[in-house]
Amino acid sequence: MPYPKQPGSFYHLSKVHDSHNIMFGCRIWGLRATDLNQGIVYGQSTPETDLDPLLATRFDYDGVFGTVLNRFCVQAVTGHPLTVYGSGGQTRGMLNIRDTLACVTLALENPAGRGEFRVFNQFTESFSCARWRRWSRRSARRGSTSLRVCPTLGSRTRSTTSTPPTPSFSTSASSPTS
Repeated sequence: MPYPKQPGSFYHLSKVHDSHNIMFGCRIWGLRATDLNQGIVYGQSTPETDLDPLLATRFDYDGVFGTVLNRFCVQAVTGHPLTVYGSGGQTRGMLNIRDTLACVTLALENPAGRGEFRVFNQFTESFSCARWRRWSRRSARRGSTSLRVCPTLGSRTRSTTSTPPTPSFSTSASSPTS
């Protein structure tokens, strides 16, 4: 992953700014922090959330900047054409909610040292938007529904294709020193 981070939208720019503020606090005031950068999180439940309906996960949706998975789900259910930016070649890292919580647990049980800023990039698999589109259409057909696809330039300025991220697993974290 490129460093320094190179955001492709104002949303991601705000996340990069937050990371820089946290890193600054660690360097100047000796704070300890672990920045968890997640791919698209999917999944609806964990053993804990299954215990009570009040613990159910929420479903967030934004018609333009929302994650491809959530956007496709809402569009499929409402009969709206699936919006695919460009060719659909953009590849995103993804992980199940249970894997997300395992990483949070790992970070909590192994805290950063005084003045240390760590970054954990979390994803366990990667898929292209075109692949999600094909899966969505296949699922809709099984339910006797048809989905239309609406290719669009969209409102994002990021590339419409990307090199898929390759997961690598490490038990140690490093942080930039400057």
